[in-house]
Amino acid sequence: GSGPMIDFLLRSLKRSYAGYAQVDWTPPVCDDRVTLTGGLRYTYEETSIDVRTANSALAGTFPGGVLIDTGIGGAPNIARPSDDFDDVSWLARLQFQVTPDVMAYYKVNTGFLAGGFNARNVYNPNLFGPPGPGQVPFGTPFDPERLLSHEIGIRSDLLRRRVRFNATWFYYDYEDIQVSVFAPSPLGGATTEVVNAAEARIWGAELELFAQPFDGAELMLLYGYTKPEYRSFRDPVLGDVSNARGFAQTPAHTVVVGGGYQLPAFTWGTVMGRMDWSWSDEVIFSDTPNAAIDQTKPFWTLNAMLQIADVEVP
Repeated sequence: GSGPMIDFLLRSLKRSYAGYAQVDWTPPVCDDRVTLTGGLRYTYEETSIDVRTANSALAGTFPGGVLIDTGIGGAPNIARPSDDFDDVSWLARLQFQVTPDVMAYYKVNTGFLAGGFNARNVYNPNLFGPPGPGQVPFGTPFDPERLLSHEIGIRSDLLRRRVRFNATWFYYDYEDIQVSVFAPSPLGGATTEVVNAAEARIWGAELELFAQPFDGAELMLLYGYTKPEYRSFRDPVLGDVSNARGFAQTPAHTVVVGGGYQLPAFTWGTVMGRMDWSWSDEVIFSDTPNAAIDQTKPFWTLNAMLQIADVEVP
């Protein structure tokens, strides 16, 4: 059966401080067409959370029916764990100006997402005994999430800047990904909690083509490909479920085709029209997809706009 219904009042507080420095250097080689970039970022974040039960009927379970006694120190019945996280992220970039209109680059950098606390995890060893599989005592933080990113690309403005073509290839290596999993609730049923359960790699490419065939007209073609893969996904109850998990809101293929035209200005204002057609591969909405509920088939959308602007109103 299910456990009792509990209402909680939650308050989360975060303070984040960061400093960033970046240096560009053009060495005296290749006719000054090479630029080297280096950057460092230091991040320090403090986080804390208060949990208060709003159900006075739980006075027999949670003394006073007010605050949960977590047994992590401090005054009785105070559920106020806190922690701090810091990280030094870095960036390195090599840029080469192939021609005055074409630039190629390679960039590698790291990323950081601070850890925190589970607001819905109310497991209390003082009340329920030692934790079972998948149960983490309240006040136990989850760790930061970390990323190593590689990117190679070209940027170009061609035909007297009437055509712009950009191409990008990327590779992301994630560690300690913060994901939501189901865990047994000490009050019966199940609850969700954030844990560092996964490692993944994501690679893909993006192509962008913009053109201005004549004055006032714009054309656009965009294409994206993304290939995500979990290296591991350690569910605290089920074990490694990497083959049964997906990436939410990450379609494999996307296409956008669009264009617009602005008429020559009138004495009373301007008129501009635009139309965009986009197509997306199938999309899932959670990392535990259910074919009947949590995903869509490939779909397309069509947007059109007519804008009248710069009209002077007497």
